[in-house]
Amino acid sequence: MTVCIAAACDADKLILVTDHMLSLGFTSAEAGVKGMRLSDNWHLVFAADDTTLVTPIVRRIVQKIKDGSDAVSYEGISRIVATAYQDVRRTQVEDLYLSPYGLTIAEFREKGYKFFKDYYLTLLNHIERFDAKCEFIISGFAPTPTRQATIFRVVNPGVIEPAELMGYTAIGMGWINAIAHLTRKKQGMRTPLAESIYNVLSAKFLSEIATGVGKETTVIVAGRGTTKLAFLEDTEIEEIRNLYGEEQQKAQAQNLEQQLQAIVKRCVSVLSPSPTEPAPPS
Repeated sequence: MTVCIAAACDADKLILVTDHMLSLGFTSAEAGVKGMRLSDNWHLVFAADDTTLVTPIVRRIVQKIKDGSDAVSYEGISRIVATAYQDVRRTQVEDLYLSPYGLTIAEFREKGYKFFKDYYLTLLNHIERFDAKCEFIISGFAPTPTRQATIFRVVNPGVIEPAELMGYTAIGMGWINAIAHLTRKKQGMRTPLAESIYNVLSAKFLSEIATGVGKETTVIVAGRGTTKLAFLEDTEIEEIRNLYGEEQQKAQAQNLEQQLQAIVKRCVSVLSPSPTEPAPPS
């Protein structure tokens, strides 16, 4: 399912990091950048077990923005993305489970029990458990008195999950590793930019141990008050990867196994049979 990470930092900066892995459900490959700019204020990245519904959701988001929906405030953009997700998921549910019977979700709620009888609860369970298999991070700069970036996730079935308190979030298979690493690093909204780039990139490197996370990496940096975006070059990313490798080596204690054996020697000895103790039956 890949990984995407967003972090607010340096008071008024935003870092986005993604791998390039894309999945179609039955296959995956390193394919490209998994995101787009929605407006001057807001950016979107996604992770998916299956990218089938990503494009229609993004198209719905873009259309709502073109139609004049509020795409500036946090309240506006979060509602646009959540509604687009829910609309596409609802359509997919109807196509899979209800269209063969000529029903919509609204009609299923109204008369589904009478129509399906004993099969109603089974079908209802399928509908409620349907997973769109994609997640989004929306991040940017809302018109607020504070200057820091605003970040939130939208996940199945179209639920908004704000990340304003921590100032960072992640999606995809590697998200737990990424969040744990940023927490350990004490990443914050006022952490300097260079340190934050290292923290977020090293979180991405750590998440690569998760299944489906690609090694290819894109790093984007945005700032309040400008529409310009900065990108790290591949050579710069590799230099930071090397620094991360050096940090990991230094974190490994010297002669770790021998030290551990000495520490737990007493505990292990309790389990060792005494010379007079009969051997356990085979």
